[in-house]
Amino acid sequence: MIEFFKKLFKNGRAPVEVRQKFDLAYFLANRHYLAQVQPEDLDDKLSKMSQSELQEHLARASEIWINPVFKEELRHMLGSQALFVAAECRDWQQSLIGRGTINGIGVVEERFKRLYGMHMDILMNSKKVEEEDKELIPQV
Repeated sequence: MIEFFKKLFKNGRAPVEVRQKFDLAYFLANRHYLAQVQPEDLDDKLSKMSQSELQEHLARASEIWINPVFKEELRHMLGSQALFVAAECRDWQQSLIGRGTINGIGVVEERFKRLYGMHMDILMNSKKVEEEDKELIPQV
């Protein structure tokens, strides 16, 4: 085990991809501590819906999520905001607001991905969906 860590932390520092994975895991685990909402925190709205309302809501959210233009725009906004923060922030306050904007875009993306997943679970578990129809459902 010690050899594994010696190889991993060459020159006393982990490779970038390892640091990024740990940073992402730390970030996701500490969102509430950092006063950031998790996509799951928004599910209270869904629990108040009837089954038919929920299915319609999830279907409409899925229509948005599978639209490639929506994903392109989200990623473009995310990348543009990150570059803008890196290049244009003059002080810490501007940096915090810019990073909050980046987080907000990320929460929107994760939320739609979660709603799409919930919709797919309902579809795949539905007895109405025939086996040949399941192949036609887009996998994103």
